[in-house]
Amino acid sequence: MSVLVGKNAPDFTTQAVLSDNTIVDDYNFNAAREGKYGVVFFYPLDFTFVCPSELIAMDNRMEALTSVIFGLMIVSFPLGAYAIFNSDIGDDIDYSFPLEKFDIFIAGVNIQLPMEYEIGDAFVIFWAIFIILFVITFLGPKKNFIKTIGDILSNEKNSLNDNYMLNIIKWFSILVLISAVITIIQESFGIITEPPDTANDLILFLQISVAPITEEIGFRLVLIGIPLFLIYSHKSSIKFFFKSLWAPHSTLHIYENKKAIAIIVIVGIFFGVAHVISGLA
Repeated sequence: MSVLVGKNAPDFTTQAVLSDNTIVDDYNFNAAREGKYGVVFFYPLDFTFVCPSELIAMDNRMEALTSVIFGLMIVSFPLGAYAIFNSDIGDDIDYSFPLEKFDIFIAGVNIQLPMEYEIGDAFVIFWAIFIILFVITFLGPKKNFIKTIGDILSNEKNSLNDNYMLNIIKWFSILVLISAVITIIQESFGIITEPPDTANDLILFLQISVAPITEEIGFRLVLIGIPLFLIYSHKSSIKFFFKSLWAPHSTLHIYENKKAIAIIVIVGIFFGVAHVISGLA
């Protein structure tokens, strides 16, 4: 058995119980998993209907996890609004608290823009941006989220790339796992990460809410998107430029992956170092 570790599973045809509880005599492994990853595992023997039912339940766990994460995304909007406009998270300040500058972290440089606004207005603006992005990821690019989930549950041929939301959930789950591993490694070396010092929890909540957008612009778009466009672009129109920033993998002709991977790795390292330096400054 050890000679098969790390290799493709051998093809086979056998009798099988499908997800709709029908029994077929000519289930072919390669044909069933065409275009998808597959998991093969073994157990001793079927004594009752319980064993195949448990196998089907295992197959549905990914869809259950996806639904939970999607639900948390939706719930985050009303919970965030409650925290800002109805809770006492800010102690002595509330949503009408005036601010005189706006911090943007672009390409490792912290830029302070002088402007007067109320903290509640900033939340409304950025939440509106998040809702717009949420709707875009829900609907596209090829199928909406509900349709894609339905195809998965019915075992129809599909791809996670058919819907932005599923792709985000997949990578979000991976990044959470990677972050947990990094945290364990840091703590084993005595490195403790703490949130930035702020005078108030409400201001800290604003900084956390704004960070995904400002850092997406400051790092992925500026330091990764623009260099990839300059290296691999075959057009020079403004429309194609913004389309390349939105989806470089499907827009640009990236014929040599080594350069693209090198840029991503270098920017990733710079991203981490910049945050450490800015935290110590």
